[in-house]
Amino acid sequence: MEAPLLQSRGTNHGRKEGNDDDNKEFDSSVLGDFGNESRTLWKIAGPAIFTSISQYSLGALTQTFTGFVGELELAAVSVENSVVAGLAFGVMLGMGSALETLCGQAYGAGQIRMLGIYMQRSWVILLTTACLLVPVYIWSPPILTFFGETSEISNAAGEFAIWMLPQLFAYALNFPIQKFLQAQSKVMVMAWISAVVLVLHTFFSWLLILKLGWGLVGAALVLNASWCIIVVAQLGYIFITGSDGAWNGFSWLAFSDLWGFVKLSLASAVMLCLEFWYLMVLVVITGRLPNPLIPVDAISICISYVGRDRGGMYDRGIRDERFVPRAVHQQRSGCSGDEEACWVAGVHCAAQQPSACFIWCRYWSWMAISGGLHQYWMLLHSWVACWDSSGFHVWFWS
Repeated sequence: MEAPLLQSRGTNHGRKEGNDDDNKEFDSSVLGDFGNESRTLWKIAGPAIFTSISQYSLGALTQTFTGFVGELELAAVSVENSVVAGLAFGVMLGMGSALETLCGQAYGAGQIRMLGIYMQRSWVILLTTACLLVPVYIWSPPILTFFGETSEISNAAGEFAIWMLPQLFAYALNFPIQKFLQAQSKVMVMAWISAVVLVLHTFFSWLLILKLGWGLVGAALVLNASWCIIVVAQLGYIFITGSDGAWNGFSWLAFSDLWGFVKLSLASAVMLCLEFWYLMVLVVITGRLPNPLIPVDAISICISYVGRDRGGMYDRGIRDERFVPRAVHQQRSGCSGDEEACWVAGVHCAAQQPSACFIWCRYWSWMAISGGLHQYWMLLHSWVACWDSSGFHVWFWS
């Protein structure tokens, strides 16, 4: 007997109910997976965001306390913090961020011992970079004057910059340590250390800058000490605990394959510096205005306020995306290529960054994002390792 061309209404209704049930089950499954991944993500990203905000607040609080001393002192700290130290911060953070890709791959592949080697290798490169940046600190007065700052502000900022040289080398040690700990999800350690240092920094800034009247000398002393305490405390944790086998002491392997590491670090630094240096340009341009003390002070206050907002918005997106390469590598052992792609897209949606990302797993892609190239961690990941032998492409939007 031949099957009828038209099914009865009852049969169609039954199929429709079955499809509706399947859709409901699929929706609930997707929402459940999204909720689980979001909670897992925020357990890692939350403390990392708090760490970033706390460490950013060290410089912001120093500017706040020096603002009570005088207009020139506030302008000097603002120019040094935004221009001179901002230049070093962008370079150091950018070059140190290349370590995240390598640490994520090593951790995901179970090569825990390589994390310590990579961190030492990054130390070598960043300490060398810090030495190359020392002349910028020393000759910052003529450099600032060349770009249009008044001699009064340039000399005061240059004097403060020389006092802040210990902070430069603290940057060189701190950023690789952070990437080393983040790769192992030991973010609570960094959060606690940053919180304690922030409290101490606030008290001693008030004591030395305002109560004892040490002015810029007290500001430099407290800010340098705060960054050094962060570095020493994190190193103490790593050396004492061994970081679950990731730290096995200093090794000569840190000096091997430096050129490949340098190329990855430079590519990382160039892209990240495009985001940080626009604040430096704002301060430099403001210094060219007539009677620039008040405008420079005003723009520094605005930058500090916006910086706190970026600590919540920018860091929520960027820092969450820093965990994507590491998290994907950790998921690789039990996932197919499609599942990896979905995992990356889910993390990106959780970060809630308005962007479009296009990844070619065998080639560098040019990526234009309004406001900066903040997806470059994905590019670094795709440059170092190809996810699929056929070179699959991933498109995702949020």
